[in-house]
Amino acid sequence: MRILDYLFYFVLCIVACIGLLTYNIHEDMYFMLPSFDIAQKHEVYEKEQWEVNATKLLSVDIERIDSARYLISYLDKKSDHSASVYGMLFYPNRYSATLQKGVWQNITTNTKVHSKETLLLNANMLKADTKQYAKNINNALLQRDDSNLYMFLNTTLTQKPLTTKNYIFKTNLKQIANYIESNDKQAIKDNNNAEIDSIFTLYSNPTLSTFTKLNAFLSNKPISFVGTQSATWGMILPFYTHLQNNMAFFGIFNKHLQLQEIVKPHNNSLYTNPLITPLHTYYDLNSKTNDNTTHSCLAIYQRQPILHNNSANLAYQLCKVSNGVLQFEELQESNNLKIGNAISIAAFGRYVILVYTNETNTSLNLAVWNGTDFTPLKELDKSTKGHIISPHILTHGAYAYIIYAKNMQNRISAITFNELYITNLIATQNATN
Repeated sequence: MRILDYLFYFVLCIVACIGLLTYNIHEDMYFMLPSFDIAQKHEVYEKEQWEVNATKLLSVDIERIDSARYLISYLDKKSDHSASVYGMLFYPNRYSATLQKGVWQNITTNTKVHSKETLLLNANMLKADTKQYAKNINNALLQRDDSNLYMFLNTTLTQKPLTTKNYIFKTNLKQIANYIESNDKQAIKDNNNAEIDSIFTLYSNPTLSTFTKLNAFLSNKPISFVGTQSATWGMILPFYTHLQNNMAFFGIFNKHLQLQEIVKPHNNSLYTNPLITPLHTYYDLNSKTNDNTTHSCLAIYQRQPILHNNSANLAYQLCKVSNGVLQFEELQESNNLKIGNAISIAAFGRYVILVYTNETNTSLNLAVWNGTDFTPLKELDKSTKGHIISPHILTHGAYAYIIYAKNMQNRISAITFNELYITNLIATQNATN
């Protein structure tokens, strides 16, 4: 009997070893391309601009609440050097859809397309949740899932001024929309009153730095992905670190926003400020990596412009997911674009679009990915006073929205357009070449 027992455990160990060797710990993940409606037959382009009650605008962002409401947030630096996050609702469906010469026009100039600004988070609210006082809020980025809205926050603490701290705050989409609309007639002002409760609550405190003296700065909006099971999803957060040189990284979070892995896409310390977007199958990438691919993506990076230096300062990497692992191909520099301090990228229909500021950060420009590089299409706006800062692209349904700010004018601008607008710009450029 004892021999049979030994034989049983021996067979059991063999089976367990085979299982461990054949089990794949990675689950395939798929980047979520935005839903797209191709029913519209006319070109759409609309620009809206309004002034906000800010001391000094540092950045802006946008995220969808539902099909009719979008949350625009902005970071305002106060006279005491502290920063607060404000939000307002944007209603692009309130534009007039009247056509003039085949182009969608807003002729109802008195239509209210945005709410007043409402305080979302300040240093006192942050302290109430984290028990730590933030000397400064460096960045605040929005990302949603099915029913929740997350704010990724990057701060500098008073007791640790040489390091940064990252937090993830959470609220319900409907709750924040009702909160802002209820305060639309008389927006809450930031009077440093600690008794005002934030609509956001602390959800997570991810540690992106691997060394105690290594700062991790949020670069741009996270990108969502889904797994092989429809209920499984996560986010990829672009960030960069600084010790002696800046380096770009991507943090991969699971559906509970727990950090699973940090991926270093390249070793070139000149190119940081990473961004990543899904890449439509319209592009034939001829990838050199293995063929077990679930979806493709494109990552871009920027190098800070150097005066009197005309060398490239925008680089890109094709990437893919193979067996649940994010893989990057060789880093390549753009030959067509010379950019300033601000960029944003998004998949839109069959296109990948890029907005960027020029070297002096006084104009906002639009470019499109042609499969091997970016092709500049049009100058969208120009600032005669101050800089254009923090452009962000959000796509949903048939429309793309570009939100950006003019810092010295305390103005936020919104540009709305559809895929046909991009198609016509490309056709016009091809006709003139």
